[in-house]
Amino acid sequence: MKKLEEYYFLFQILYFSKLGGRDIINRTNIILRRLIFDNLAVSYNYLGTIQEKKAFKTSFLNKVVISSVTK
Repeated sequence: MKKLEEYYFLFQILYFSKLGGRDIINRTNIILRRLIFDNLAVSYNYLGTIQEKKAFKTSFLNKVVISSVTK
């Protein structure tokens, strides 16, 4: 990653990690609601194998969500 991309990535992680949540699932849902609107979310699933949807697993946002939840 370039320096600006790394800075943006770290900024996102810091922002989303402070949103809170009761547990990992709740925290993940809070972050995803802030990141993705419903009309975009319907075209994704985690693996991208059902109904020719795009894979969220390989997206940049997946790394942001996982890093934010585990921080």
